[in-house]
Amino acid sequence: MLNYALDATMLFFIEIIEANLQRGDTLEEYARNISDLKRSRPFIYICLYSSFFFVAVYALYYDIFNALIITILALKFADWYAKFYLLGAAKEGGDLAFANINAADIKITPAVRYAGAFFYAFLFYIAIS
Repeated sequence: MLNYALDATMLFFIEIIEANLQRGDTLEEYARNISDLKRSRPFIYICLYSSFFFVAVYALYYDIFNALIITILALKFADWYAKFYLLGAAKEGGDLAFANINAADIKITPAVRYAGAFFYAFLFYIAIS
């Protein structure tokens, strides 16, 4: 029981680090920050996906492939894909307007940024226990 809590806590802290690396008050600033990180510090950019790798390796090592682990991996993969989409949109023309919505108008509050840390750690704890 304690080991499960420690493993979920480790995922929580990995998610907090990822959230701190992915900062921006708007969706446009968020995409520009990720783009700058990829260009200037590729190793740190790869660290943005460390929670995905942590869950995948954990699931492989302990042979845990229940519905919640698959859901976590699918959500993390969708997040990964969304970041690549944002990077492509930021790289192509610099205009991050999606379907008549300006990306500079979409605010990202700290609560939204850090919600994933609580959400994924909680789901992970339930999945492994």
